[in-house]
Amino acid sequence: MLFVLQIRRCAQECLEKVLKSFQSSAVIKNASKLAKSLLMTYMPVAVTLSNTRSLDGSKEKLNTKPEQVEVLHMLNLLNLTIPYISVKVLSKLLSELCKLMSSEFSPLTRQIFKAIEGFFENSNDEVIIPEIKNIINSLTEYTSLGEKNPADTIMSAASLLKSALAKLHAVDSKSALSYVPIVCGSLRGLLTSETTPASQASTIITELISHHIDCKVLLSKGVQPFGDDRVEFEEANAIRSTCALFEDTLSSYAGIPDEHILAIVSVLFSTLGEFSYRFMKSIVIKLAKIMKVASSNASKIDNLRECVGAAVKAMGSERLLVLLPITLDTNDFTCSNIWLVPILKKHVVGASLGHYMDYVVPLAKSTWRAGCKAKTSVIGQELQSHARGLWELLPAYCRYPVDLHQNFDSLAELLIKFLNKYSFMHESISVSLQVLVNKNKSILGSKINTSDSNIYTTKDSRLEFEIEATYSEKTASRNIKALASCSTKLLQSLIDIFVDSPPGTCPYLKEAVGCLASITDSSCTKRIFMSLLEKLDLINGEDDFKNRETQNQESIDEKPEKLSTNETHSWRCVIMDLASSLVEGAKEDLVDLIYSLIQQTFQAADEIGHPEAYHALQRILEEHTWFCSSRFSELIDLLAGLKAPVNIAALRSRFACFHIVMVHTFKVKIFLQNIDKLFF
Repeated sequence: MLFVLQIRRCAQECLEKVLKSFQSSAVIKNASKLAKSLLMTYMPVAVTLSNTRSLDGSKEKLNTKPEQVEVLHMLNLLNLTIPYISVKVLSKLLSELCKLMSSEFSPLTRQIFKAIEGFFENSNDEVIIPEIKNIINSLTEYTSLGEKNPADTIMSAASLLKSALAKLHAVDSKSALSYVPIVCGSLRGLLTSETTPASQASTIITELISHHIDCKVLLSKGVQPFGDDRVEFEEANAIRSTCALFEDTLSSYAGIPDEHILAIVSVLFSTLGEFSYRFMKSIVIKLAKIMKVASSNASKIDNLRECVGAAVKAMGSERLLVLLPITLDTNDFTCSNIWLVPILKKHVVGASLGHYMDYVVPLAKSTWRAGCKAKTSVIGQELQSHARGLWELLPAYCRYPVDLHQNFDSLAELLIKFLNKYSFMHESISVSLQVLVNKNKSILGSKINTSDSNIYTTKDSRLEFEIEATYSEKTASRNIKALASCSTKLLQSLIDIFVDSPPGTCPYLKEAVGCLASITDSSCTKRIFMSLLEKLDLINGEDDFKNRETQNQESIDEKPEKLSTNETHSWRCVIMDLASSLVEGAKEDLVDLIYSLIQQTFQAADEIGHPEAYHALQRILEEHTWFCSSRFSELIDLLAGLKAPVNIAALRSRFACFHIVMVHTFKVKIFLQNIDKLFF
């Protein structure tokens, strides 16, 4: 038996080589006749076999008659010859092959599917398209039976369906879309399987949705994303049917749906985008009902939250909150849909600052006041926690807002009030300002300092990249101007809070100061900085540090020497830490002032503030290349004359400074050598 198989395999390989080698019309004609003759000869037996049922789907022969075995070999041979047969004969062969397809597994099913795959890979549309709908209908009937047919053949049929719809889409996208709900319906039974087919079916369905649903068709027909009118045409009906299909699937689950169906619904939201508000309202409401009764299964809850997050990104927070409003009941002190807050915090992109100020802030205020009036401390603390969560949605609403240039003036006034009144908002406001500045600067191609980057300033979704792509340089430039118009007041407030905070406890404040300083007029930044130094009595007429130790010695009767020294040390660190944040947007006069402070700090024998001074110097050298040129000798003397620090952070900054200076040295040397070659 093994010998026979080897001979057959060798014969097939020889035939394939011959057909590849001889591409004349005569060879193709003879090969086509032979293939057609073989198929037609065995068709009666093939029809009988295709109507034979195998209960277990095994590959073992149900009969031992030679002609039945030869049918299987004939189909394998047919698959080999497809690339070398004429179009006319291929069309006939495919038509005959479709007659052998059945909704139930037969001994020929695997070979038939393999042959159809060969047709898809090696035939043109002239052969396939006339039979494509028959193929789709037959495959759909087969996959609809689900686990009644062998799992491997079900997945083969599903894969063929994806290929068939792709073929149809290339010539008739409307017809292909009309089949999407039918095909998805035939595959959804696999989603509840605990085996591999569930994952594979989910992947195929999501690919079908992504490939065939195109909202541009709806826009071209004048359909508005947020309308409530029922539109009746073929594409809209297909989309509506697809959404209804998966709404029914969600309803069939007793608890939280599994990851496969949630992944599909998420892709449906993403593909429909704003049109999901028109077609998927009931799915959003269904997801909310599931969320309210969900168990504490962490992984399933996370999948459900991500699915709701996909809805937020698709239709926008404003529209989603129309469907699922967050409301406060002052009678029983409960908040409906408050579970949405962490989802909104993660997924809101491209929202409206006006919506935050007009909807979120008033809701947060009323919730806070209700917490103050609550009858029990537990309820009061819970309500105030909800209010904080609502206020802290600010960074999310600052990710590519659509109305920044119209509403930032009003927002800035609100932020300054928050900074002065609510300490818990300091981080959210700092992060929000960084997001607004950095994302608009990135559109304009400005360099963003990432040395102190944080998780809030990273891109966290595909939608964010898409929205960034729609932001023109004109829009970003207009936004930066709006930010800069209010930056001085915000910068003043942030600096006041920064210097009043314990050193090293609020890095987000320092980062926000740096962002704002980068877009603020340098003269305004210098004025704020000078005012601070004067307030702390740390400068004289030459804009230098005073010798605090001498001053403290003169006023020894007023304050203990130890306290005054510690105070000096503390302010030295704070001022140098702040100065490094002001470097990016600084002009020459402010840079010179900061450098003077750096020099004075290095003169202190106790080395307090040296790490901060090294970092400030590093920032100057990184941001202002002219400074290295104008102060080259002075910098060399300064760095060479300083004792190497023990502090690791200071040591890193010191090496960074040396590196920049040395690179500059080599560049100058090369330049001078080239000048010598040119003139001498």
